[in-house]
Parts: sequence; structure tokens; C-alpha cells
Amino acid sequence: MLPEALNPESAAPAGRPTVMDVSEAGGVRSFTLQFAPGQALPDHRNHARITILVMQGDGILTVAGAGPRAIATGDLVQLDPNVLHSVEAPAGALELRVTLRANCCDSC
Repeated sequence: MLPEALNPESAAPAGRPTVMDVSEAGGVRSFTLQFAPGQALPDHRNHARITILVMQGDGILTVAGAGPRAIATGDLVQLDPNVLHSVEAPAGALELRVTLRANCCDSC
């Protein structure tokens, strides 16, 4: 299930990215996040394993325990379930393709 901030059925709060192209099949949900310059997705957690593909632009991904890191077009990042993270597009547009996969077992 998408966190409230990413619910495509509701209007995005000011300063938040637009959610597009939502699909779900076989326990896998994916969607595109489009950030305008200066937009951010604040700290949040997902109960699923997350894969983030940077489709276009540059941004900053902050992961609890690891701190901020630059992300750019072509980067692929995987986050474990329940890891606190945030994303921002400080200077330019940023487009991400996000995939959420349910854990296959307790060792994930």
C-alpha cells in the first residue's frame, strides 16, 4: 500500500511530487514520481523492499544511518523494508520510477 503522501487518489500537498503511472501486479506495485525543482518527499518508511530508478534529473536521497547522497539519471537504488528515507529535487526536475516488492521471507 502506498503511504498517504503517495496516494494517487488524493491531490499532492504543496511542494510534493506528482504520482503517475501506478501499476500493481503479483504483489509488486510501481509508480513514477515527478518532482519539480525544490519539491521533496519528507522522511517516510515503506513496509516493502523499494527499488528506485532515476529516470531523469538529479536529486538527493537521504537514508537513515547513511546520510544524504546525490542521485542522478541512470542510478538504481534499493532500500530494505522499513528504512527511513527522503528524496528531494533541490535545483532541477527529477523523475523516479519506484517499485515496491513484498518481502519473500523473513530474511529479506
